[in-house]
Amino acid sequence: MKTWLFKIARNTYINFNGKKQTQLEVQSETLDERAAVRHDPYKHAEDKMLIQMILLKLPENYRTYILLRDGNGQTYEEIAEITNESIAQVKVGIYRARKKFREIYKREVGEER
Repeated sequence: MKTWLFKIARNTYINFNGKKQTQLEVQSETLDERAAVRHDPYKHAEDKMLIQMILLKLPENYRTYILLRDGNGQTYEEIAEITNESIAQVKVGIYRARKKFREIYKREVGEER
C-alpha cells in the first residue's frame, strides 16, 4: 500500500513539474537530521540550502533515488516497485546518484573556500 502511494505521488510530481523544475522542496526530517549541525542554526540552514541546490543539479532519476532511499528510508524493493525498475537497476542507480551527489558537493564546497 505504501509503495503504491509513493508511486502515485512520484508520478503526480513528475506530471506537475515536468522537466522545467526550478525549485525542489525537501521536507524530509531524515535529510535534515543527517545534514545539519544542531548547535548552530545558521549552519543548519546553510547545509539545507546546499543539499537542496545539489539535489536540483542532479538528474531527476538520481534525485528520486536519493529522496526515496535516503530521505524516506524506502527499501530497494519498494523503490523498484515505485520506479518500475528491477532491484539491480535501483541499486546501481542509487550508487550512481550518491556518487554524483558527492562530486557536486565536493565541487560546491571547494568553490566556497
